Amino acid sequence: MCIISGLRSINSESRGVANWRFPVLVVNGDDYRNVPFQQTIDLVEKLRAQNVAFEELIIPDEIHDLLRWSDWVRAYRATAEFFDRTLAAPGERQ
Repeated sequence: MCIISGLRSINSESRGVANWRFPVLVVNGDDYRNVPFQQTIDLVEKLRAQNVAFEELIIPDEIHDLLRWSDWVRAYRATAEFFDRTLAAPGERQ
């Protein structure tokens, strides 16, 4: 799972999500074997419970390193668009 900050520590420590306030983009392949997909579901549920704004991109049949070029492009595009939306000045937001 790819997140802008360290996911493993957040998943392993419930206090991490309790203090999380910034928007999050969760990008994960559903065939990522190093971190069980259930952790993505758990994280999203915790973010939702904390009213943290988040977006998610789940890529079917992909692993952490994104094997297919088209999935790399998709993930990079989603990340760029997420940054454009969340980091823009208030008058510049799309």
